[in-house]
Amino acid sequence: MEPGIFCTHNLAQDIYYERTTILAKPWAFRRIYGLSSTKPPCRLVMTPGSAAQDYAAELTGTDSTIVVWCSADEVEDIGDIVTLEEAGETPGSADGPGP
Repeated sequence: MEPGIFCTHNLAQDIYYERTTILAKPWAFRRIYGLSSTKPPCRLVMTPGSAAQDYAAELTGTDSTIVVWCSADEVEDIGDIVTLEEAGETPGSADGPGP
């Protein structure tokens, strides 16, 4: 895609093999993942027109983030949203599970 932006396998197939999708900015169907070397990923569906910076509060305690472009059919299909607290982590802590 471009530095810092990735796409799902299904979207890549639609673009490069099926030729049924043409990419354009802004892309409406996106997910953002907060990644950490010591914690489970935090996954969120991005609202159309939002930017990665808009999710800073939800991604507190992660080391890095990636934006993933999706097809309209799969953007919501990420399973349950897992917050750091639900995963047993305390945002901003590097020591592992919180109290």
